[in-house]
Amino acid sequence: MFVTTKLWQSDKLDVEGALRTSLKKLKLDYIDLYLVHWMAPTMVWEDAEPIKATPTHKVWAEMERLVDACLIKSIGVSNCTIPMLLDLWTYARHKPVSNQVELHPYFVQ
Repeated sequence: MFVTTKLWQSDKLDVEGALRTSLKKLKLDYIDLYLVHWMAPTMVWEDAEPIKATPTHKVWAEMERLVDACLIKSIGVSNCTIPMLLDLWTYARHKPVSNQVELHPYFVQ
């Protein structure tokens, strides 16, 4: 079995805490693939409070630290635009292994 889950936008301030919550719920010691959901640093939903900005380089560094700690086997992104990926590649030690994109109006403008 290959287990994939995502770091939700609202959990970017505590990457490790979110991962440990997932591990506990799944009763696992590690995740095979952990994705950063919605790479945009800030999200504003119509019926919700805006989610505070967390710089992508800080989130990615935390993801890499958790790979180094063997809590995650590989990391990737979700809904990441090409400019965001190009920026990520400039500083990532562990390159994203996947970009899972949903068909969303944000990406087809």
